[in-house]
Amino acid sequence: MLRSLGVRPSSVMAVGDGENDLEMLRLVGYPVAMGNAVASVKKVARHVVSSNAADGVAEAIRTVALPNRARASTRMQLRNDGEDEDGPPVSSTRRLDGPPVSSTRRLVLAAGAAAATSTRAGVWPPAAMAADGGVAAPSAGGVKLSRQQIEAKLAKVPVVALVNEESSPFLTANGGRVGYLWLDPSEALLELRVLQRTSPEARFKVVTLPEVYFPLVRKEQPDLGGELRLRPSKRQVVLANRALQYNMKEGVLLPTTLDETKGQVPLFYSERVAFEDKGGGALFPFFLVKEDLDAAYRELVAKGAVPPPPGGGAVEGIPIGLVRVATMDGLISQMESGDVDLSKAVIVGSVAAIDLVRQLVSESKAAT
Repeated sequence: MLRSLGVRPSSVMAVGDGENDLEMLRLVGYPVAMGNAVASVKKVARHVVSSNAADGVAEAIRTVALPNRARASTRMQLRNDGEDEDGPPVSSTRRLDGPPVSSTRRLVLAAGAAAATSTRAGVWPPAAMAADGGVAAPSAGGVKLSRQQIEAKLAKVPVVALVNEESSPFLTANGGRVGYLWLDPSEALLELRVLQRTSPEARFKVVTLPEVYFPLVRKEQPDLGGELRLRPSKRQVVLANRALQYNMKEGVLLPTTLDETKGQVPLFYSERVAFEDKGGGALFPFFLVKEDLDAAYRELVAKGAVPPPPGGGAVEGIPIGLVRVATMDGLISQMESGDVDLSKAVIVGSVAAIDLVRQLVSESKAAT
């Protein structure tokens, strides 16, 4: 089939779970094992995702296929005359592709860097969700956090902007009045491919969340000429809405739902999951990606720090009844107001997004 389609095996992703899949997985460039796969399959796989009962194939498409497809397509579009498809990787300063642009605004973004957190898991006391999108934590009535303290909590979250040659973001939604700052770089790269069909000068630019949140999203910078919104992953919004609906209080007729196009960024947390700082104190994590919350919960269960869910068997992720959802805007508003003590809160950027951004930045530097 690959030969008839003219597709090289090195550019194909395959997903398997049994020994009958081994020959296929050894052939392709991106072999992925399901979480419920046998040991021999996991041994040859480059990636291991959740089980088939926990949307493992969808996870493989989102975290492996789409990012690599976007990078490969961009590299092919950018290769110089005489270069083959394995030529220099994409550069953030060269021309790329992406949806029709209604307008652009002169809104300059500074360059930034992204880094991942590495902390250990622990347990923190129960907390309830707040109706305003924030969190009702154990110790209500904390101190107001300064702008500098809040920005430090946002500093490890990378953001991808689609900009023109003057570093002005494209405003492509709502008749050219709204533009997006992407939290999922794989979705941003796919959007870029569409955008370049009409604006070949379009390119991506990586910044950190503090560089854009207050001046651009909060509109503290005057004369923007439009509205810029954070754009969370659609999958994460779906997972957040699923948790919100499941944990909806009795008597509420309509569940709270989030919309990625409105800049409503979900943050996942649980009273069962915490980090431990270098001094042994507790840090309370809020994850941009539910899969990272799942991973932290699995680590806790493996260490015996929290009891496994009833029923036994492999732990695929945190039970939905233990998942809490806040929003980025709600949490930051509470940090500013001091209504809730969030001095020990940690906003955890997506591990997959950080890895992809690092790779894109590295490839960009290598190509320039």
